[in-house]
Formats: sequence, structure tokens, C-alpha cells
Amino acid sequence: MSVILDALKKLDRDKSSRRSGAANIAVEILRPDLTRPGKRAPLYLAIAFLTAIVTAAITYGVMVKEGPPSKPSPPLAVSPTVPHPEAAPVTLPGEPIRSARDEIIPVPPKTQAPVKSKKPAAPLVESKGDAAKMKQNVTVKGADIAPEKAKISPEPPPREPAATFPSLNISAIVWYEEPSKRFAMINGLIVTEGSVVEGMKVEEIYPDRVRFLHRSQHLEIPIK
Repeated sequence: MSVILDALKKLDRDKSSRRSGAANIAVEILRPDLTRPGKRAPLYLAIAFLTAIVTAAITYGVMVKEGPPSKPSPPLAVSPTVPHPEAAPVTLPGEPIRSARDEIIPVPPKTQAPVKSKKPAAPLVESKGDAAKMKQNVTVKGADIAPEKAKISPEPPPREPAATFPSLNISAIVWYEEPSKRFAMINGLIVTEGSVVEGMKVEEIYPDRVRFLHRSQHLEIPIK
């Protein structure tokens, strides 16, 4: 009987210990975790340290790209102003005083009038001969001058009429990098580079215009 009682007591003890263990587990679960802030402190320190390292690396990279700060240029040395020497007054030489003797104008001596001869006919004949000679000289000089006035100035060459270009209508352009593949629709005709339309040579085809050559003159017509 004692053995049975001892076994029953052990069972009761085991049941009570199990109940107390379950209660302790519930208490431990419901108990607030007070040790967590202490465990998180090293994590916060590590994050702050890594942030400081990254910030320092970014700052160093920016400073290396911008280059060292330029040295301030030394101040310019200002030379002291030297007073300009005053120009000495220049004395102009005075005009020479004209004396009364210099102002006296010499009077030419009076010449006696020639005595008139009693034969006035000879001087008249001579004067007539001189007049005839003067007339001959005048006529000769006039004959020499007349041809110069009669010279006709050469007429300027007639100006060439301005080149008139025929009317061309460009309705389409197909442009390639290779010139041989380019063509355009001009006045309803398909034309390539080097062709002649209305007497005008197609010199080059562009994406939006065509360049023509007519009588050694270039003309560019845009597409319409």
C-alpha cells in the first residue's frame, strides 16, 4: 500500500510541476522585453559609423573632381604717381618792329612821253599787219581746238540682257546618300542628277531643293 501511495504522490507532484511550468511560460511570453534597447544600441552605432564613412567618401570625391582651390592672385603693385614737371613757359619772339623807312614805297622815276612823229601812216600799216597776223594765229589755234571738240566719246558696249530662267515646278524629291539613286519630279518628268530640263542642267539634288546650272549661273529651286 505504501508503494501505491508513493506513486500517487509522485503523479500529483508531476501534475503540479507541469501546471506551474505552463504558467511560467505564459508569464515569460507576456513579460515585456526590457533588454531589447540594449541589444539594438550596437546596431545604431554601426549604422551611424557607416553613414559617416559614406558622407566622407562622397565629400572627398567631390573635392577631387573640383580640383584644389585656386590660389588668390597677389594684389597688383600700384606704382606711386610721379608728379609731371610743369612745362616752362615758352616765350615767343616778338615781331620785329617795322621802321618807318621800311614802310616807304619807292616811287619809280617818271619817264618822258615819246614825241609823236608827224607820219602816222606807218604805225597804222604796221598795226593792220599785226592785226592780220593775230587773226591768222587765232584761226590756226581755233582749227587746232576744233577737232578736239569734234571728238565723239566712244559709246559704252550694250549691256547683256539679264538671264531669264524657265519656269520649273518641283513636285517631289527622292533623296539617297548615293547621288546615282537620287531623282526628282520636275514639270511632271522624273529627272536625275546630270539631266537637262527646259535648257537647265540638274547639277545636284538636295532633300528639299534642286540646284540647276543655266548659262554659267546657278539657281536653287525649293520643292513645292
